Amino acid sequence: MTSYKLQAGFAAIPFKLPLLAGGVGEFNPESSGPKLLFFYKVSCHTCQFGMPYFDRLYRAFRDRNIPVFAVAQEDAREAAAFADEFDIQMPQYLDSAPYSVSRDYGLVNVPTMVSVDGRGMIERVTPAFVKEDVLEMASWLAQTSGNPVPDIFGETEDVPALKPG
Repeated sequence: MTSYKLQAGFAAIPFKLPLLAGGVGEFNPESSGPKLLFFYKVSCHTCQFGMPYFDRLYRAFRDRNIPVFAVAQEDAREAAAFADEFDIQMPQYLDSAPYSVSRDYGLVNVPTMVSVDGRGMIERVTPAFVKEDVLEMASWLAQTSGNPVPDIFGETEDVPALKPG
């Protein structure tokens, strides 16, 4: 495959991967409506911090037919243990070694949040945990689905503005 740069304005790449819940899932970036992908690795401390917040985005929009998925750079056993420990409910693709989808996407680090519009184009890439980007993602999904913006961060939670991956 030729070099691919993961950035806004590029077409998202379709893929098929095993799902943590079983079977094989297909990511079709050109299907209608917005979509979110969160690439992560179990051993990443920023992923451990950020995935519960990313999962709140999933929970806020799961009944609104907006696909929100994690892409775990893990095998099923590790991803399942992580999901149990951090109460992650969002569906997960398993991109275990040699990380074919992560490599196809030109992923540099985790966590990386990728938003894709209904035409299959990448809207935003956030290669870290950036609180403002999570809030903007919640607003974008609410606007595109005609729903209110959900509360992702609790009033009493001390969430840093940035947590590098």
